[in-house]
Amino acid sequence: MSKNKEIKYVGQPIFKQIIDLVEKVNISSIIKTHESDRYYKAFKSKPHLITMLFGILSRCDSMTKTCEGLRAMGGKLNHLGLEKAPARSTASDALRNRDNRFFDDLYFALIDKYKSFLSDSCTYGVTFKEVLLIDSTTIRLFSDILKGVGRNPKGDGKKKGGQKVHMLIDAVQSVGRFVKITAAKVHDKKFLKSLEFVSHSMIMFAKAYNYYHQFALWSTQQVYFVTRLKKNMVYEFLTNNFEIRAEEVAFLYKKHWGIELLFKKMKQNFQLHYFYEENENAIRSQVWCALIAQLSITVIQKIAKTKKAFSAIATFVRIHLISMLDMVEMLRSTNRAYKVHVGGPPGQLQLKLIETEGVF
Repeated sequence: MSKNKEIKYVGQPIFKQIIDLVEKVNISSIIKTHESDRYYKAFKSKPHLITMLFGILSRCDSMTKTCEGLRAMGGKLNHLGLEKAPARSTASDALRNRDNRFFDDLYFALIDKYKSFLSDSCTYGVTFKEVLLIDSTTIRLFSDILKGVGRNPKGDGKKKGGQKVHMLIDAVQSVGRFVKITAAKVHDKKFLKSLEFVSHSMIMFAKAYNYYHQFALWSTQQVYFVTRLKKNMVYEFLTNNFEIRAEEVAFLYKKHWGIELLFKKMKQNFQLHYFYEENENAIRSQVWCALIAQLSITVIQKIAKTKKAFSAIATFVRIHLISMLDMVEMLRSTNRAYKVHVGGPPGQLQLKLIETEGVF
């Protein structure tokens, strides 16, 4: 059988190309801030991050499968900076005990790194300094470690535990700009107290965020909002900006669907149905790593300038996670076969497109 010369190979697996995007921020500084390596002689923060991202991107539903998957990579582990695959017990202990704020700060460092690159030049027909979306999603699980969600079940059913991911996103971006993880029972409106906005911002949120005292404070600060009211109210739409037309109010509120799509991407493409460990710190860490994975694929989607759906890219990454293919070229091309890699150091992800824009 003749060798296929049409596939564009590189010297690093796709997973390493994704890790390279994450390592564009100063991870060592974040490690130092949280002293997240202080009590760990072997399983440091970076190998922990790599292990978590491998499990999430490959949709492993347990820490055992994640560690066994890494062990099966054999000689490719050196590409990732790993000497060997971690033992399940070692990885599980680290997930339970390493402060989830390490992953939290890493996510926001990546947001800060890529936010200008991810922004699109969209116009909304109205002029505001920022157009922002607020919402939350509940991640449910059968566990007693977090506060219960919903009503007590009938019969012998077990009440679900869970946590809530509150998120603020820019309407022209596809990633969380401010994220807070709480117990599922925490009311949505309490999230509003955590936020600060510049004057002449426009915020959209659902009726769960009815908080009239906060609305009054925003009005004095010239922070505008569009929301829906509860069924017992006379009005169907509410805003504190009386200069925009009713059509613009409706148009702006429709933009709120953007954050629902973000939650849909997170839940459908990454493993958030099963958690690797059953303590609150571990669950929060896994959610932060899922957000890091989502951000990484969003950056890849933007680099490749592809029209392929987010779910299609996530599937491609999952299937070819350890394949030594040029990820960006594979996504960018519409051909059924791909040309041989020509030029450039082997294994180097071609990012010249955005290097010129000052991202790196």
